[in-house]
Amino acid sequence: MIIFIHGEDTFRSQQRVNQLQEAFIKKYSKSGLNLISLDGAEITLDEFQKKCFSAGLLEKKRLIIIKNLISQNSDFELHKGVLNLLQQKKFPEENILIFWEEDIKEGTTKRKGIKKARGGQNLKKALTAQLLKEKTEEFNFLSPLKLKQWVQNEIKKGNGKIEKKALEELMVKVGQDLWQMNNEIGKLVNFCRGRTILEKDIHTFVQAKFDENIFHLTDALGQRQKEPALRLIRDQLESGTEPLLLLAKFIWQFRNLIQINELLNQKIPAQVITDTLKLHPFVVQKTIPQARRFTKDELKKIYKFLLDLDFQLKNTNTNPELLFDMLVMEVCK
Repeated sequence: MIIFIHGEDTFRSQQRVNQLQEAFIKKYSKSGLNLISLDGAEITLDEFQKKCFSAGLLEKKRLIIIKNLISQNSDFELHKGVLNLLQQKKFPEENILIFWEEDIKEGTTKRKGIKKARGGQNLKKALTAQLLKEKTEEFNFLSPLKLKQWVQNEIKKGNGKIEKKALEELMVKVGQDLWQMNNEIGKLVNFCRGRTILEKDIHTFVQAKFDENIFHLTDALGQRQKEPALRLIRDQLESGTEPLLLLAKFIWQFRNLIQINELLNQKIPAQVITDTLKLHPFVVQKTIPQARRFTKDELKKIYKFLLDLDFQLKNTNTNPELLFDMLVMEVCK
């Protein structure tokens, strides 16, 4: 049997692989000796064949898990050999093979020559297409509704409870990253044991992946609050933030503002904006109110000013704080 497990939601895909592994050990190999895990990023065709065709120890049935053979390995001969074995159905019937891929999109190649590199990408596509003909399980990111249900179920498993506002805030701050979500849930349930998780607990214990200072800054600029904006920039620079890093944050956020402003003008809802721009829900939630405070022309003018500021930071000796002050004065005038 061959099983192909893939998808961007690596937390749930790993859970599924672990589940299959535990079921195999319980049913066929209590010793665990016939369970083989292969690092697809490093393995060669010779090693792959030896592991897949050698006899089992004590028990005949074997489980072989091969992780990221397509996405993280650029061995042309390996992919060609595995594809041939799959097409010719040459694997021993008593073996269970799990091909586990975190990402089945086209990867980069390190082989020499454009022709061979293109051939390698075509071979990866062919290998992926062949695996998709086998028993396949795909784990995409959960929809907002299913994510909400998943979070509620996990909290319930830990004998915890959460209020509606706290649940919404948790989902906004963490988004679809179930690795972080799992950690945050464990932390919250343990701290709030015996009582309901409140919105203030989310603010206290859950750290969003993004620097909230940049949202405070752009919010101040959007409301044309010159003094708070100048103070926030000064605080950032005095705390040791590199001027170019601070500028990079500005450029990133104003790029988001331009894109979101355009979609809002088209009456596109927030969830569709999140999916379209592939942004974290937290970023979209924070940026939408700010995007409404600027016109399209204002945003483009500011973005051009940011690019000019980037040139000056890299090519002149002008005091960085003075350059950022000029930015604030330009926006807030």
